[in-house]
Amino acid sequence: MPYAFLSELAAAADQSTNPIPQLETLYKKLNEPAEQAETELTIARIYSQRTGFVNYARALEWYNKALVRLGLPLTALAKQFILRGNCHETLKQPEDALTDYARGLLVCLQFNLPKQWPSLDDKGKLPLPSLNDGFDFNGQPSSAKVQANRQIYSDYMREDAMNRQEQNLSMLKYYYVDAIKRVLEQEKWTEQNLREIAEKLTNRKDRLDELLRLAREPNPRPWP
Repeated sequence: MPYAFLSELAAAADQSTNPIPQLETLYKKLNEPAEQAETELTIARIYSQRTGFVNYARALEWYNKALVRLGLPLTALAKQFILRGNCHETLKQPEDALTDYARGLLVCLQFNLPKQWPSLDDKGKLPLPSLNDGFDFNGQPSSAKVQANRQIYSDYMREDAMNRQEQNLSMLKYYYVDAIKRVLEQEKWTEQNLREIAEKLTNRKDRLDELLRLAREPNPRPWP
C-alpha cells in the first residue's frame, strides 16, 4: 500500500477533534479497493473503539462495506470479524454476533496452527547471523560467505515472522471460541443452534466439525 496514502490516512485518523469528516473526504477520492478497505476499517474502528465517538450502528455500516471485499488477506479478516461481532453483541444482536464469531474462527482454522504456543526463543540449528560476518582470514570480503549469511538471516527472519503470525492467530482463535461460548451461554442456545449458523458459512465438514468441537470442549488460554 503506498506510503503517501498511509501517511494521509494516519494524519486524518489522528485528528484530535473529529477525524470522521476528513476520513470521509479522503474516502470519496479513493479508487483503489485496498485503500478503500483500509479507510473503511479505520472509520469503523473509530466508531467502535475511540472514546467520544463510539456509535456501534455507524461502526457496523463501515465494517459491512469492508468485510464483503474479496481482496482482504485472511490474516486481516481474522482480526476484523471479532470486532464486528462485538458491535452486534453490544447492540443485542446475538445471532449476527455468533455468525461473525463463527466466520472468524473458520478463518483461523484455515491455518495449520500449532497445538503448543509458538515460542520466539526456541534454540536450534537456525542461528541469527550477523550480516557483516562475511570476511575471510585475510580480512577480505568473501562473497560466498556473505551470500550464505544473507540466506540464513532471511530464513531466520521469515521463521520469526511466521511465529509471530501464529501467535496472533492462536490468540484470535482463543478469543473467537471464548466469544462463541459466551453467546451460547447467554442466549441458552445449544450446539445445534451453532451448527445451523456455522453450516451456512462453510461446505467443509472437517472445519465445521472442528469449530463445533472447539466450542464444546474446554478453551485453555494458549499463551504462557
